[in-house]
Amino acid sequence: MTFSIFRCPGCGRRTLADEVGATSYCMYCGDPLSEKDFDEPLDAMMETTLRFLIECEEPEESPMAGEVAEAADLLMSGDAKGAAEAFAGVLEGRTPEEANGLKDAMAAAAARWILEGVLSNEPYSGGLLDIAPLLVVDGAEDTTPQVLVEGIFNAMHEACAGIMDSDGMHAVLCTEYALLCDYMETEPSICNQGALAEEFWMRAKDVEGEHADIDAMAEAASCLMDAMDAALEEMGDEALDEAEAFWTAYGIGSIGGLGADALRAVAGRSFEDAREDVERAAKAYADAYRARGNQ
Repeated sequence: MTFSIFRCPGCGRRTLADEVGATSYCMYCGDPLSEKDFDEPLDAMMETTLRFLIECEEPEESPMAGEVAEAADLLMSGDAKGAAEAFAGVLEGRTPEEANGLKDAMAAAAARWILEGVLSNEPYSGGLLDIAPLLVVDGAEDTTPQVLVEGIFNAMHEACAGIMDSDGMHAVLCTEYALLCDYMETEPSICNQGALAEEFWMRAKDVEGEHADIDAMAEAASCLMDAMDAALEEMGDEALDEAEAFWTAYGIGSIGGLGADALRAVAGRSFEDAREDVERAAKAYADAYRARGNQ
């Protein structure tokens, strides 16, 4: 299966599809696509990313795709909260097998939503956590919100290698940064959080271009990593395990939100303007983790 980008004759938006056939439709308005609508082949690295995210399954080929169409359309339009409400309604009264199929279809829609934004230079800025908790399959650890967030982050990370233009790189890094914020709110391990923050920082710190906000994001990630390191230096393995177990049981949002605040403090500002807010939020995050480990 070969993916390409098409220009929809109905709504005019760029959309993904495989080789045009009888079942190829626009992801947004549902209009059929034909060969004359071909815009350009999908970049090889982005095609690898797409395969990673959706395992080559087109939404219209999924038996459950039609049932999640309303929620998927809301997600594509940017209304993540509305999509979550619609999808929750679809799940009501379903058998476990039906629910799992619906969740798979909706997860593919969520991945496509984020990827399509990157392809259109419209970076993801949040909303995945509105729908992610509804996609968890009982007993399947690889369906938890943090695994979904990390999986999409890693796919975007791989896609960076194939995007050289300034706007495209900006869209990828802004998407990764927003996903890093989501990860902070869902992953209870400060070590895992730090590892993903470092991955982002390594990608962003040496990027040259006209987008100054990338520098601010890299600085914010570095500041948060320093706070994490300071907390870890005072915590032994036993205290660290206890802290992670506590946050897993208690709810990671109560601690991860502080870490996410440190990252989101730079939104629309330079790091110098946001430095005090970032450092305050990063310290509060590290202090809370350290305090839990010392109890």
